[in-house]
Amino acid sequence: MLKNRSFLFVVLAVFVLSMLLFLTPLDSKIFDLFLRILPSLTENEKVYILTLDDDSMAYAGGFPFRREVMADVVVLLKEFGVDAIAFDLSYLDESAKRFDEDYAVEVFNQHLYSGIEYPEDLLSLIPSLGRDVDEYFAKSLAFSDNSWLTLTFFSEDELLTENESILKDENTDRYLTEHIALKENEITAINDSKTREMAGVLPAISKLLTRARSAGFVNAPIDKDGLRRRVNLVLKYNDDYYAHLTLKAMQKKLGWTSIEVTNKTITLKLEDGKDIRVPRSEDGSILINWPKKSFYKYNYMSLIELIQYTMIEPSLAENIATMYYSGFFDEYWDGEATPWDYIGQPKKKKNGLFRMMPLQTMTGYC
Repeated sequence: MLKNRSFLFVVLAVFVLSMLLFLTPLDSKIFDLFLRILPSLTENEKVYILTLDDDSMAYAGGFPFRREVMADVVVLLKEFGVDAIAFDLSYLDESAKRFDEDYAVEVFNQHLYSGIEYPEDLLSLIPSLGRDVDEYFAKSLAFSDNSWLTLTFFSEDELLTENESILKDENTDRYLTEHIALKENEITAINDSKTREMAGVLPAISKLLTRARSAGFVNAPIDKDGLRRRVNLVLKYNDDYYAHLTLKAMQKKLGWTSIEVTNKTITLKLEDGKDIRVPRSEDGSILINWPKKSFYKYNYMSLIELIQYTMIEPSLAENIATMYYSGFFDEYWDGEATPWDYIGQPKKKKNGLFRMMPLQTMTGYC
């Protein structure tokens, strides 16, 4: 009887083990088991995921999501004092000019005050009524000075199936080397043979990329069973090192001044001397210790909540202006500064900064 039970136990153990390892490398499943045993990570309450959900797209005009709306969100986040904005959206194509009613009224008023006669010269205004939403978005990125955009790298094999003329461009490569790649004082490689050398790159369009604070790559390899357990912190392109998007965006917060790369570890050299050393796997990536929670339990917010702020603000400003010009504050306001003073000064400052933003261009790619 005992022998029969032993036999059944062995069969059951083999069955459970085979289910765990079905179509999956052994080391991956062992890693998953260890994650269940380890204590869950504590989420930083100051980090938020802003989701571009169906409600946001429906409220702001559908898909593709309007970049002028995203521009207003970026400015609002700047006003809220957000340290860093990392986009995982890849802005690879230019937008068509968009007719904006408020913008059109502003253009008409500018021409009206300049002495233009209607209706004879009305047709000359039509081409200028289309708003360059990419330029507006670019100015908001420059104004925030804390936004990071994306790079997507391609391996030699992937390059064969893509449009090589798009992924390999001298002007693009030159700009990335000079402005995006890690500088000599930011990276030290010691006998590093594990960092992947990529063959092509697809960045955000130049109008946006050149106005953002910087950019990082968003490549995320998938294991054979369809799960993401690992990420590369650094990749190489044209012998330059590039950092992952989150690593670049968190540089100020983490306080790292340089990165040391060996085959065994990637070490973030911190200003306070308390370096962060991360072990590398056989392929050069690092394994991710995922928190034990679903996506909807993270600190996240729908973009619609921020979009509503930007929609309400003009109405609020209009009401305050009405109160000011009707003499309400003169008669009923006791304080030295009125809401009109508070709302007028930041707007003037913001408009002035937007006008002064330099237009940097990089020809040769979009």
